[in-house]
Amino acid sequence: MGRKPKVYDDDDGRTIANMNVEGMPWYDRAQRNKRTGGNRDGRQPMDRSQRNATILAVVLAALSIALVFGLGYFLVILLMDTLLR
Repeated sequence: MGRKPKVYDDDDGRTIANMNVEGMPWYDRAQRNKRTGGNRDGRQPMDRSQRNATILAVVLAALSIALVFGLGYFLVILLMDTLLR
């Protein structure tokens, strides 16, 4: 005779923390592939226009940060030159 499964009143069937962790002895690769459709992180791949837009946004963000730092360094050097004369 088998055990009866425990029944909890507050259990709605959702998974809070998935314990199917890669490297553990109970790891089931088929379960991950079924859940995510074979993609490792479950995201859809970007097309060419999305990738180009992302690269442009990253480059513009980096250039704006570099411009702010460069302007700050320039103002510090200008201030030091002005005050030390």
